Amino acid sequence: MTKDIFDIKNKVFVITGGLGQLGLTYTSEIHSRGGKVAILDIPDKKNCLVLELIDKNKKDNFLYFTTDITHKVEIQSAVQKIIEKWNSIEVLVNNAALDSPPDATESEVGPFEEFPESSFDRVMNVNVKGTFLCCQVIGNIMAQQKGGSIINVSSIY
Repeated sequence: MTKDIFDIKNKVFVITGGLGQLGLTYTSEIHSRGGKVAILDIPDKKNCLVLELIDKNKKDNFLYFTTDITHKVEIQSAVQKIIEKWNSIEVLVNNAALDSPPDATESEVGPFEEFPESSFDRVMNVNVKGTFLCCQVIGNIMAQQKGGSIINVSSIY
């Protein structure tokens, strides 16, 4: 009997930016295949989305942590709780990212030469530093476990 290399039943996934368009799709697919998902994301303004996800998914297979991934201590806190509940993390999906939203000011979507330095700093902090910190913290757990996978997402939808 051959092992199904695509079997993710009971595997623990951490998805950064899990409340976004892509993150919700990943969560849904992982749950449909029996995986466990912990989402790290900035606060859902009304927590409506989080409550909907909890109702939609098996509560034993879903966790949500309000986490700013640009702060290592927040990542460490969430990871500690994930390990306490599920004892491992098999997959990290670095999905959190910032870009200019459709309703952004002219300075955000105008000429490159006028793009605000503060906006650049925010994007780099989340998209690069956040990915780096999550790889450090969760990669350390995976090294201790002697295995795991890290998936870094880059997207323009």
